[in-house]
Amino acid sequence: MRILFLTQVLPYPLDAGPKIRACYTLRHLAQQHQVTLLSFVRPTDTPAQVEHLAQFCQAVHTVPMRRSQVRDALHLIESLITGQSFIIRRDRVPAMARRVDELLATGEFDMVHADQLWMAQYALRARTASRKPGSPIPRLVLDEHNACYLIARRLAAEERNPLKRALAMLESRKMARYEVETCRRFDRVVWVTEQDHQAVEQQASDGEPRVPRSAVIPICGDPTTTPMIGRKPGAQRVTFLGGLHYPPNAQGVLWFVRHVWPLILQQIPDAVLTVIGKNPPEGIQYPIPNTQQPNLEITGYLPDPTPYLADRCLHRAAAGRRGDAGQDRGRLDVGAAGGQHDHRRRGDRDPAGGEHPDCRHAGRIRPGCGAPVTGSGSGATDRPGRPAVGRTALRLADGLPGVG
Repeated sequence: MRILFLTQVLPYPLDAGPKIRACYTLRHLAQQHQVTLLSFVRPTDTPAQVEHLAQFCQAVHTVPMRRSQVRDALHLIESLITGQSFIIRRDRVPAMARRVDELLATGEFDMVHADQLWMAQYALRARTASRKPGSPIPRLVLDEHNACYLIARRLAAEERNPLKRALAMLESRKMARYEVETCRRFDRVVWVTEQDHQAVEQQASDGEPRVPRSAVIPICGDPTTTPMIGRKPGAQRVTFLGGLHYPPNAQGVLWFVRHVWPLILQQIPDAVLTVIGKNPPEGIQYPIPNTQQPNLEITGYLPDPTPYLADRCLHRAAAGRRGDAGQDRGRLDVGAAGGQHDHRRRGDRDPAGGEHPDCRHAGRIRPGCGAPVTGSGSGATDRPGRPAVGRTALRLADGLPGVG
């Protein structure tokens, strides 16, 4: 089968959840099919990264993604006038539309795969694009990484500025409508979690067709390519690893720093919290009462976080905001890092019954407590006899690269 694979971010290096998802899907498909990759690229993407992907693909095509505050302001005005989603308008790039049309006009593709909702508008052009006479109409597949409307809704719930809160709620309603309608236009829709599908399904009106659910495929990788990272004895570092430009991750880190970390320091004054990820949120470096600045370390993006992963007693990877639908996508199985990983989140049910009180896990962080997690991750334990909450875990491959 000949597949046109559309991505909003270049799926390499493997330094963010969407890239990991897209890269391993791409590699899997390329084992049995001819795959052509068409991706947006940013100024930070390099020719070497494109060449790496070319070894799996029949061909790789790229289109520059250029953003600015001026462009965003214009897209916001367009969104308010037209009633369309701001995010979808922002990702509507004429150069990408032209490139999609050019590739579809060859009539060479049997299927178009849209990675994330943002690329759906380009995949749908296959319905109307001109093709060679006799060439088939490609089937359309959408990979839904998130219930996207919930991101804007939760931003609104946390926003104190009345105008920003109103705009976020408006965007959430627009996105919910767009998400339901768009999913219905695809032949197949793949979800990361069943919770995501149910969240979008709930936005459909009574009597309307159901939102497609062709399969639920968790984010995954290849753990066999990642060697175990040795841990330093007596480590007292807690490490968060995740893209902080993603709002649920930023909200989760802020909540942890404000409500959990002070309780940990009461028991372990020498503990250090290291936050690794792109674009740390404002306010994360606020003074913590009765603590010194060395207790909180903000690194930003790191191409190679391996030294920090070796020097930790607990590794908390991008689990997203508490209660976030589909949050399993951001979890890293620290089997490769050789450390303890607590999957639980606020509001989780204890397997023995009852809800975990907020911050209960703070009392279990002890110097040198990290123990290797083995197996697939879905049955990983945070202490003997008690399974961690969470359906699946995510393994980083190719050397545990940094987070972007």
